[in-house]
Amino acid sequence: MRLPDVHVVPTALVGYGSVVAGQCEALRPIKAALARIQVPAGAFGKLPGSAGLHASYTEHADAEQRNTGDLVDCLDAIAVGLHTTAANYTAAEAELAGLFGARQ
Repeated sequence: MRLPDVHVVPTALVGYGSVVAGQCEALRPIKAALARIQVPAGAFGKLPGSAGLHASYTEHADAEQRNTGDLVDCLDAIAVGLHTTAANYTAAEAELAGLFGARQ
């Protein structure tokens, strides 16, 4: 079985890595803004069960903060990985060109 030919364009990886890094940076202030939101317990009224609503809201808000933080971390890792992969391909191509005496 023959494996398919693969052609990697490092500049495409760098370009996409930059887009992902931009998305990560756009999410950082959202993450910070979510962390600053505080809703007092009385905001849900004084009826029986309103304390339960506040507890549910707080649980949900905490989960959203964690999820946003996880997303920022994930996008950051993807951007770094794409840039590293592009650099590795570029270095490998230069090394191969040097070994075989080809011009870049």
